[in-house]
Amino acid sequence: MTETELTYNYSEEGVIEIADGVVYGLKEGTETVTATAEGGASTTFLVTITDAKEYAVTSGKLSSEYEKISVGDTLEICASVLPENAFDKTVSWYIEDDSVLEKINEDSDSIRIRGLKLGTSRLYAVSQDGGFSVSAQIQVVGQIQAELKQSSYNYEGKTIIPKLSVTYNGYELSRGIDYIVTYKNNNAPGTASVTVTGTGNYQGSKTFKFSIKLKKSTLGKAVNTSSGITLTWSY
Repeated sequence: MTETELTYNYSEEGVIEIADGVVYGLKEGTETVTATAEGGASTTFLVTITDAKEYAVTSGKLSSEYEKISVGDTLEICASVLPENAFDKTVSWYIEDDSVLEKINEDSDSIRIRGLKLGTSRLYAVSQDGGFSVSAQIQVVGQIQAELKQSSYNYEGKTIIPKLSVTYNGYELSRGIDYIVTYKNNNAPGTASVTVTGTGNYQGSKTFKFSIKLKKSTLGKAVNTSSGITLTWSY
């Protein structure tokens, strides 16, 4: 029996073509072929077509380009390379400043890092194929501790600025650099509030309420004059 005495039936058109005993792959896929002889004898076989090309890495990306973490916390960053059918997707990880961040564990497509101290460091992923590099900026921040030193003030006709203590690990922080302060209703008698919010290498926010009270007054004396009665008050 020769190949010309066989007829072929395909489970799907367009995956392969058989001509003169040679199988030609037309696209990726799996094809079930039934070969039938003139006398009626037949057999079935499977042909799988794959793309054997070794595609080079052309670019990459990370799951995030900027993240904040607290000192002692951990974070996972994932990497992917393009095209998706690249032959070698191996990625190596590098930390710009290992006094700020440390590696906990890593593999070819992800890394877990921990914040060591306040500061900023870049994290790099470099493809083994082609040396393509992508990076993320990781900022390690601290949680502020804030305390309202005085919760009640007497109103004296001007805006009340309450006394605050804002620290990190026992160190006094600088207003306008490490934290900002906003006020509400602090220019008249009643209940006012102050909010402290960390900035830069610090995060966290806390709001305190404080009261503004009118001073108690006492009638000192009353003097009868030609123009009326003059009252004198003491505070």
